[in-house]
Amino acid sequence: MRLSDVLTGGRCRAVFGPVGDLREFMIVLGIEAAAGGAGAAVVEGKRIRASVWRRSVPRPVADLLPLVDRALRCAGLKAEALQGIAVAAGPGPYAGVRAAVVSGKALAYALGVPLVGVDALDALAAAAGPRPGSVWPTIDARHDRVYAAGYRWEDGRLQPLQAAALLAREEWREWVRAAAAPALWVGTGPEGLPPPGGVVAGGLGCHAGLAAAVAALGLARLRDGVRDDPFALQPRYGSEPRLGPPARSMAPIRDKA
Repeated sequence: MRLSDVLTGGRCRAVFGPVGDLREFMIVLGIEAAAGGAGAAVVEGKRIRASVWRRSVPRPVADLLPLVDRALRCAGLKAEALQGIAVAAGPGPYAGVRAAVVSGKALAYALGVPLVGVDALDALAAAAGPRPGSVWPTIDARHDRVYAAGYRWEDGRLQPLQAAALLAREEWREWVRAAAAPALWVGTGPEGLPPPGGVVAGGLGCHAGLAAAVAALGLARLRDGVRDDPFALQPRYGSEPRLGPPARSMAPIRDKA
């Protein structure tokens, strides 16, 4: 069956944009389903070869591999050309994060390439791109709560402002009220989450670029010699049925309460 027959609503962008100052080329696949929708992207060195995003993924396990296939075809590559796999290992919804991590493990094992987990909040902030002020990504944790963190850009690099934490909606709003202006909010959250006055809400472009950010951050970690054991890497679930353990080599989420 052709991918176009099973992937309705997928968006393909064969684009070539900078993602960082890296010392040599390396082809990395990024996979994510952590912040609404799902995506796959291929990054080669400093450039994004292809990025595919689907806003609705009712069956993440079944939908992710067709997205990967489409990203590879957009990039004009076969899977054997990949030199690394990066996955958004959470926090995020149970089904989506689990599907991304399991798919990444399977591909890394089958292709014999290294695997690396990437924090989904880091990737959301990176997807927003360099800008003045601060960036505040959130991921819905249900029960009127969000996973959240704060970042700022310095000399083209993303720096932490607030460590990731599990917050009630009003706690998060207090965080952002004290943010360095201009402040940008990106991500997902409970209905009514939109931030207080003076804080700009990011559009769907950050979500559509999330897989490329995962690939770029994963590439940077791989270039630094970081590898995750495919058998040991665990997703961090942000919703039912339970909150899982943190992925290896990633800082744990702290519950502010």
